[in-house]
Amino acid sequence: MNSDVDIFNNKWFSDGYTTYEYNDKTWTVFDSLNSPTKWTTGIYADKLGNIWFSGFDGLIKYDGKNWSVMDTSNSKLPSNRIMGVFIDSKKRLWIGTDKGNIRIDGTTIETFNSTNNPLKTSTLTKGYEDKNGNIWFALDEKFPQTKGFAEYSAKGEWTVINTQNSKIPRNDVLDFAINEKTNTIWLSINRVGISQFDEKNWATFTPDNSKVPSTYIQSITLDKEGNLWCATFSGLLKILPQ
Repeated sequence: MNSDVDIFNNKWFSDGYTTYEYNDKTWTVFDSLNSPTKWTTGIYADKLGNIWFSGFDGLIKYDGKNWSVMDTSNSKLPSNRIMGVFIDSKKRLWIGTDKGNIRIDGTTIETFNSTNNPLKTSTLTKGYEDKNGNIWFALDEKFPQTKGFAEYSAKGEWTVINTQNSKIPRNDVLDFAINEKTNTIWLSINRVGISQFDEKNWATFTPDNSKVPSTYIQSITLDKEGNLWCATFSGLLKILPQ
């Protein structure tokens, strides 16, 4: 299951074939009958009010009224299998596919193949820009996994966070969420559970030491009240702010 919360505080969930929008009162259902979505592997709500759907047939965008599809036939995408998408404050569109990453900045396209950076050997699956202009990425990488989380600073410098320089339990980040009010980073760690970093200390929550129901948490997101919503293989988990 995938999830995200849009700028209107609507919660979006997908079980793959069907997408659900919840506005805290009613549910709206989207599927192949009323949308171009077929098989959804990720949901991203940008700060412009658009909802993006990753899948195996290109990148789908929903602006609240209209649907559009970007694929290899009408764009520079290296593949139709989309792994992640993100739009930064400069309105640059970052897209990760199973055959590489691209960043679209107007008519300029960056492939990240000419310089030494984490996106040269791994695929971005999620991005988040903090109030200081730093962009954080969850990364997918073939074995051996040496990086799962990275920061691209406002100055254009890359920093990889991994098991060698931090207490992150594995270099396999499925998703993450950042609470800038509490300066807390939440990470879904594949086959582990949820890790929390508060700029000083790391804590990891698993089915063995907490009420986290599964070691596989595909998607996590924060709403405006600071609640952490977690889509797990054992159902939906909500963690209340402390």
